[in-house]
Amino acid sequence: MTAKRFVLCFVAAGIALPVAWLSVYRIYPAGINWVTSVPRADGLLLMLWPSSILLLGDPNDTSMVIPIVSVALNVVLYGILGGLLWLGLKRSKVVLAATVAAVSLGWYGLLTLYY
Repeated sequence: MTAKRFVLCFVAAGIALPVAWLSVYRIYPAGINWVTSVPRADGLLLMLWPSSILLLGDPNDTSMVIPIVSVALNVVLYGILGGLLWLGLKRSKVVLAATVAAVSLGWYGLLTLYY
């Protein structure tokens, strides 16, 4: 697998989750309430879609700009993560360790703010 293909897989994952979540929310809003009633499901969403925290800026869901920016930022984050993981796997284990540490600290920071 090439670096470009590896990063594109991460970019696709960065697009898929937010778009699926927003689609379900727009089509069946009550379904989202069921999912978020599951303990820690909202924390998992925050871990997989860290930029979803931007959606708090529009509690009435009237803006289309905020979700688009949130998805775009998630794509950028996943692309950077994929690139760093590729470098770590193919070239430098230090980059891999630093990437894992940064992601772990980021998750810890987000979840500490959330819970």
